[in-house]
Order: sequence, then structure tokens, then C-alpha cells
Amino acid sequence: MEKKLKTIKEITLDRINELGYDLYHLEFVKEDGEEFLRFFIETKTGEGVKLEDCEKVSREVSVLLDEKDPIDSAYFLEVSSPGIFRQLYTVEQIKAAIGERVRVTPEAEGKGKEANQMVGILSEFDGTTLTLDLVGEQKEIEYQGVQAVNLEPEV
Repeated sequence: MEKKLKTIKEITLDRINELGYDLYHLEFVKEDGEEFLRFFIETKTGEGVKLEDCEKVSREVSVLLDEKDPIDSAYFLEVSSPGIFRQLYTVEQIKAAIGERVRVTPEAEGKGKEANQMVGILSEFDGTTLTLDLVGEQKEIEYQGVQAVNLEPEV
């Protein structure tokens, strides 16, 4: 799967950038028996992603993917914004969120995953340990045992 995503990224990334967007995340998933290729984009200007932006990128990457045909099965193409409660997928994305309010979901350990989630200000991340400020208390969490880290802005 990683090889397929790498190929798709190689085919589409330059065009996405030429259109004025950054690729935040790319995934190919199977849900309810259907396959989905999802592009999450951001504007280079920092403005919010609009429906028109998603449509523009969708049209362009669809043409490229049809030409190169890197996926040998039927799938749905989706292009969207990562949203304000975006998941942070990479070390770089997590480091960029230092000082922000985040929700950390540890790997499930028998309980419902919501029971183990922590919300606080990400004060440090060295690539292996997340440090959260939980209302004055510092909590260190090993990144290896984390299922997800999401921005959690107060709205």
C-alpha cells in the first residue's frame, strides 16, 4: 500500500502544488466494502479550503490518475480540507503544533478509546515523547503508544 501511495503522490504532487495547494495527507482506505482515495489539501496562502478548491484539485488529479492508472480496482476519489480538528500524521506536523491544544488518543487497551484520551496544550515533542500541559500538570506520553494526535481548538 505504501508503494501505491508513493506512486500516486509522485503522479499528482507537482500538479497540486502548481494549482496553489499543499498536500497535507493522502490515504487509500477500504470502508464498507468500497475503496476511497482521499487527498487532504491546504492552500499555500493559509486561507481555508473551499468547495471550489476541492473540485479544482479533484478534476486535475482525476485526469492524471486516469492517464497513469496506478490503482487496479474501482475507487472513489475524494478531495477535502483536513479540517480544524485535523489529525497530525507526521513528526513535522506534530512539531508545528507545539503551543496548540491537542487531543491525544493512546492505543486502545481494552477500554473505550474515549476513556483514555487526553486534551491539553502540546508543550514539547522530541520525536519520541509528547509533553502535554494538562492545566498546569505536565504529562509525558510515548509517541510509539499513540494511536492519533488531533488539533483540538476551542470553538
